[in-house]
Amino acid sequence: MLSFMFNSEVGDDVYEEDPTCKELQEKAAQLAGKEAALFVPSGTMGNLIAIMAHCDRRGSEIIVGDCSHIMLWEQGGAPSLYAFSQIGGVLMRQVRNNKDGTFNLDDMEAKFSQGDDVHCNPTSLVCVENTHNYCGGTVLPMHWLGELKARCQKHNIPVHMDGARVFNAAIYLGLPLVEVLACVDTVMFCLSKGLGAPVGSMLVGPEKFIQK
Repeated sequence: MLSFMFNSEVGDDVYEEDPTCKELQEKAAQLAGKEAALFVPSGTMGNLIAIMAHCDRRGSEIIVGDCSHIMLWEQGGAPSLYAFSQIGGVLMRQVRNNKDGTFNLDDMEAKFSQGDDVHCNPTSLVCVENTHNYCGGTVLPMHWLGELKARCQKHNIPVHMDGARVFNAAIYLGLPLVEVLACVDTVMFCLSKGLGAPVGSMLVGPEKFIQK
């Protein structure tokens, strides 16, 4: 790995002139079955960027599990949601996580808001976590992800996956990564966890989303 790092071809990534970084992003997008990807230093940054890109209206609301990493361990945590409320202007609305990392989809759907009432925030995103850290490294069932996506599509609400260890989930399920991620619009996965890289995460999704 060290030898590869020393000998990698590099360039100015601001101008998209770093061929190694571009190759990494293209490979990540291909593995995930999405259009484009962005390399970032950390998973927390990847999730924050994703949430801010999805929630481009200040005061937007996202649905998260109450035991999710996004909720508890990314410089957030109720009641003072520093990372997302102060930087992103986003409100996190919680649904109770089950022991397997899922949550009740009826409860989720009941919390959806179109923001038509001036007193209410519009629901702009639903976030899931796979594998689920706080729930013991559990893997989300594919049938549950499919049902969640169907309900969100009905309301035109995208789904983002905190997939820090999603390669572990794919191995557990015996499925290619692209199938595991078919039910989500965007995903962040870490290179520095199950894949053993020294640093970095990938944010993956539609091309317009990554450009944004």
